[in-house]
Amino acid sequence: MRNTIIILVLIAIIGCGKKETETTGESATVQLRSKADAIVGMYMKELKGELMTAMQDGPANAISVCSEQAPMITEKYSQNGWTISRVSDKNRNSGNRVDEHQAVVLALFADTLQKLDHFDEWLVAGDSTFVFYKPIRTNPLCLKCHGTMENLDTEVVSVLKEKYPEDMAVGYESGDLRGMFVVEAKTVSGVENLLKAFSDSL
Repeated sequence: MRNTIIILVLIAIIGCGKKETETTGESATVQLRSKADAIVGMYMKELKGELMTAMQDGPANAISVCSEQAPMITEKYSQNGWTISRVSDKNRNSGNRVDEHQAVVLALFADTLQKLDHFDEWLVAGDSTFVFYKPIRTNPLCLKCHGTMENLDTEVVSVLKEKYPEDMAVGYESGDLRGMFVVEAKTVSGVENLLKAFSDSL
């Protein structure tokens, strides 16, 4: 009888421990998702500000923002264990091409029935990595440099041919899926340190 009671107590303890671990994992995911979404928001706000300023002198000037300013903004928010990038299956910059796995996620965003606002997952390969994906939808501002060829300013077309002879990032209409943000957080130093590092970097 005594042995039975001990076994039951151990089962109860193990069960509680499992639930606590699952709860802790879910909490970490929620926090990381929130931080990743915040990084995307800050990135978009800063890039949009640079684009609007450049466009005051004509839409062609915005192209230099994406080629020169965007990488610096990317570097600014890629620190303390966090990285952010923009990828597409119709890329302009060769370094922004989706890989095989990212293409699968991008297809989820292309599914108009699901209308996903984001997608995230844990990848385990050595270190555990939390990955957050956010779709990039085409808005009126984007159309100045990513719209249909017949609607692009002639100077924009000329600059694109000069800087990006293999450009595929045109032909979009308002609302079209143009790519996605990918935010990664490597948890090698622990989730708590990762979250603190993010807060300290703001």
